[in-house]
This record gives sequence, C-alpha cells and structure tokens, in this order.
Amino acid sequence: MREPRAFVRQRGVPGFGEIPVQGLGWNRSGNIKELVTTVNRIRRAHPALALARNIRFLESSNPSIIAYAKITPDLADVLVMVVNLEPHSVQDGTIRLVPELFYRAERGKPVTGGVRPAMS
Repeated sequence: MREPRAFVRQRGVPGFGEIPVQGLGWNRSGNIKELVTTVNRIRRAHPALALARNIRFLESSNPSIIAYAKITPDLADVLVMVVNLEPHSVQDGTIRLVPELFYRAERGKPVTGGVRPAMS
C-alpha cells in the first residue's frame, strides 16, 4: 500500500494547486496512526461533530479547563468535551451542565436513548 502524503495549498502563486509535502511516515515508530484512526472513528459515529453552529461553552470552576457541548438539533447526539489547557500539569474542577442540554425544547422531556461513551 502506498503511504499517505500531506498536501499544502499555495495561494497567489502561478499554477495554484496542491503540492505534495514529505510523507506522513504512517509505518514508522512513534507515529500517530492509531490516534488518527480513533479520532476518525469517533467523528463518524457522532453527527454532532460534523456541525459547526452547535457548540455551547459550559461554565468551569477552573480557568485552566474549558468545557463545551456539541449537540445535534434533535438532541439525539450530545457530547461534552473537557479540555485541560495546562500541558504539563493535571487540573481538576467542576463543570456546570445546564439541564437544557438534555431536554427537547418542544416537549420538555429528558433525552433518552443513544447515550454511549465517545470511545465505544
């Protein structure tokens, strides 16, 4: 199998197009192949991640932690992501999950079904 290649786009250059850059080294030790595969699997499994206007930032008790939710309009897919902004230390804190994230506005009923861990 041929190794995937990365491409960059040049703007404002005669003959504008995609130009190959060095290979990604998928088969070398220390690559991120497994991580990329896992991320792509999660993205395919969760339609909320494909939408751009469905992000809701959540309150965090720690300024070094941000949290946000990605939600489909029908609330069938709700994901909550928590991100540590400190690359060299573990952080803890409390995230406020507002009840409206888990209710269908038109009926005022809790969302049921389809709840699964992101890594499943």
